[in-house]
Amino acid sequence: MTKAIDFKNVPVEIRIGEAEPTDVRRSVGNAINRNTSDIGLGDFARKIFYAEEPVEIPMEYVGEITNIITRDEYLLAPAKVAVLHLIQEAMAATPAVPAEDKTCV
Repeated sequence: MTKAIDFKNVPVEIRIGEAEPTDVRRSVGNAINRNTSDIGLGDFARKIFYAEEPVEIPMEYVGEITNIITRDEYLLAPAKVAVLHLIQEAMAATPAVPAEDKTCV
């Protein structure tokens, strides 16, 4: 899992140089839901949509969510930039898991 993201309180640059806490749960949840054919990712979109607390994005969904946010035609650029930045921060905060050493088997 990654660091949790609070989609209810995303710092979106509403005016140049002025970020304001913005609730993007509905926008992001709907963007993911309308752009996936994966049932699990659709369910995760609902989790974001209804979240009252920060949400951890499962590692297996990070790439697809990043692609969806980037190419979605309904999300405005400032919201995309803010959400993608938070996903990137969450990924940087995720500790690397060492691969299993099978040389001594």
